[in-house]
Amino acid sequence: MAEPTSTRAALRQEIARRTNMDFALRIGASSTATDGGTNELIDTNRLRQADDFWNGAWLYIVNDTSGTDNDGEVRLISDFTSDTRSIAVVEPFSAAIANTDEYEIHSPWNALQIHDAINDAIDDGFPEFFDTVMDETVVHLEDTMAYDLPTGIAPYYVTKVWIEEVSDKSRGTASSGSSITLVDSTQSWTNDAFNNMTVAIYDGTGKGQFATITDTTAGTTLTVAAWSGTGTTSPSTDSKYVIKDTPTEQYTWRRIPSLRFDQAYWPTKMYLTSRYTRFQGMAFRIQYIAKPAALSAESGTTIIPSGFVIAKAMALLHGMKVADSRSDQDRHRYLHQFWESRSEAYKLQNKWRMPKGTLWMEKDTVGDQLPSDYPFSSSG
Repeated sequence: MAEPTSTRAALRQEIARRTNMDFALRIGASSTATDGGTNELIDTNRLRQADDFWNGAWLYIVNDTSGTDNDGEVRLISDFTSDTRSIAVVEPFSAAIANTDEYEIHSPWNALQIHDAINDAIDDGFPEFFDTVMDETVVHLEDTMAYDLPTGIAPYYVTKVWIEEVSDKSRGTASSGSSITLVDSTQSWTNDAFNNMTVAIYDGTGKGQFATITDTTAGTTLTVAAWSGTGTTSPSTDSKYVIKDTPTEQYTWRRIPSLRFDQAYWPTKMYLTSRYTRFQGMAFRIQYIAKPAALSAESGTTIIPSGFVIAKAMALLHGMKVADSRSDQDRHRYLHQFWESRSEAYKLQNKWRMPKGTLWMEKDTVGDQLPSDYPFSSSG
């Protein structure tokens, strides 16, 4: 699924425009300081408003170009002096504001509240909107038919699984190894013969680990960049390995039609229904649906449609003001309801279909019932 992505910065700036924040309408997405200190920011190019114009708003440091001390910091503005183009803040910054530091001004919500609303909206958008993840970190082992599914991005539902089919350049059992080597004293490999290929351990110490080979030396030693997969254990005398010619054949994959899982939704384990003996040491390619991650950086992107994220975030922000605003409570209540209805309508009209799966999942799978939030039509 090729969907456009939105950065956190772009989402925040669009919310600022839609809520008619003065800085977004008068100055734009962001501006750059020309000088400053720990308690002030000066911008002689853009800050030309009347005295006290920015009082009570929130100053947000988008990018501390001289370091990282002030990145993401938010401070309440106590005073604006037009003659000096200077903003004073209530609490000092972690470091002095420097020339070229990027900033924005927000009101009535600050940047941290907007970011929370964006992430809450991303959370609410699932499972109608989702990431499709392709993982190739699980190695086919010799001694088991049960495998832990990836945990970095947890699977919601597995749609397809393949197994790698590449040429074996060498198989054997290690005689020793380290965090960056595998040694097989029975071999007489040609120097540099396996450079840039992959070595995987499929049984014994370090099983499930794999690495890219950076050097082949002395006829017996593979040097690797680093072990990945299940851990970083040094190979030992019982470590069975395979060297795979992945640079030239990494896109050859054989589809697995039948599997079992510990549960259909949010599975953590995968069970083979057949032994693929000749594929020991090969990687599984697992395609699955996953919950999109929250955004924690300016350049971080989300696949959740911006139309939904912005509408939902606006509803959440106005909802915050219903509880804490006396004078504008009715206006915020109306806007909360307006944006909430828009976000729900967007979700209903634009929710995604799950990619068509190719797996036959055994009927005795635990937890075979649909979850209450399952929104998709049949995957076929």
